[in-house]
Amino acid sequence: MASESSETDKLRVFFLPHFIAGHMIPMVDAARLFARHGGVTVITTAANSPIFQNSIDHDVSSGHQIRIHTLQFPSSEVGGENLNAATLAETSAAIAAAIEKLQEPVERLFPELGIPRIFFNDGGYFSFCASRSVIERKPGSEDDVVLLSGLPHRIELLRSQVPDWTDLGSLLEALGESEGKTYGAIMNSFDELEPAYAAHFKKITTMKAWSVGPVSLWLNLNTENENLCNRGKIVNVDQVHEREILNWLNSKEQNSVLYVSLGSLTRFSSAQLKEISHALENSGHPFIWVVRKREKDEYSEIFHEVFEQRMKENKRGFLVRDWAPQTLILGHPATGAMVTHCGWNSVMECGAAGEADGDLAFVCGAILQCQ
Repeated sequence: MASESSETDKLRVFFLPHFIAGHMIPMVDAARLFARHGGVTVITTAANSPIFQNSIDHDVSSGHQIRIHTLQFPSSEVGGENLNAATLAETSAAIAAAIEKLQEPVERLFPELGIPRIFFNDGGYFSFCASRSVIERKPGSEDDVVLLSGLPHRIELLRSQVPDWTDLGSLLEALGESEGKTYGAIMNSFDELEPAYAAHFKKITTMKAWSVGPVSLWLNLNTENENLCNRGKIVNVDQVHEREILNWLNSKEQNSVLYVSLGSLTRFSSAQLKEISHALENSGHPFIWVVRKREKDEYSEIFHEVFEQRMKENKRGFLVRDWAPQTLILGHPATGAMVTHCGWNSVMECGAAGEADGDLAFVCGAILQCQ
């Protein structure tokens, strides 16, 4: 029986993932990895916990010390508790403002001082360093090509590719102040991928940094298919059954399938979606295409029944709406390549699966990562 002192000295780690899938999924992956060595609590809200509830339940049944602590979301009138739920800019801003109000209830959970705080970076070293260059040097709007100075390599962007964060002044200031109080950073990357920027990060922040990426890799190596299917899947939501996807993949030749997933925040016009559908159908390759939610149910306007019927009959394409077991698809022998928005999770998961990827970057962070 453990002594009282040894119980007190056990490592306890609290994880507070940002309420957006691109941050939440890899951070919970890291929390699950930590739970193999000590007690872990993931802090979230009731509407966000179903995104990883299945995975946590699986780990608890395996004997790992991990649990979820839910907080009351500050407002029920903003259209959701996760930024991925926002289909309009106004909704996104309202959810972000509500999330900021959670600071006080979170701080009440930790009345004691002296607890080391570590931040989890869901992007790579290069993206962080490039973003820092943009924030500190504030490139002007008069130049067609902008040089991101102060980096180990010469990096140029078109002016249209440079993130515009002028409306985030107070938030960036708060982040800078918080960074100065942070003990270190956990990076979902590995030094061999971007050695110059791993070193540059430590130089410009003077923080400790631990490279633990790709955090999805340990799942691929230590998790059965059923649990891979549950990763990021919302509990009790009617979605395409993963068995259908596996059966479809099993019918294809090795390295023949193109997997297309362009991120949970990327919004396409109807015309763009139609062009992508034409390109995929005429590519000559079997494909899986993940299409995200829109403001209203416009699938019938974009994907005519004739298109979907052709895909079912010739088994050329598999259309998935909103969610797909990405690590499972990428790890399947039939999958040969991925077209991605260059979100860092997709880059890491694609690399961990040994797949080639093509990039279509639309969101500011992804554009930097695409470089």
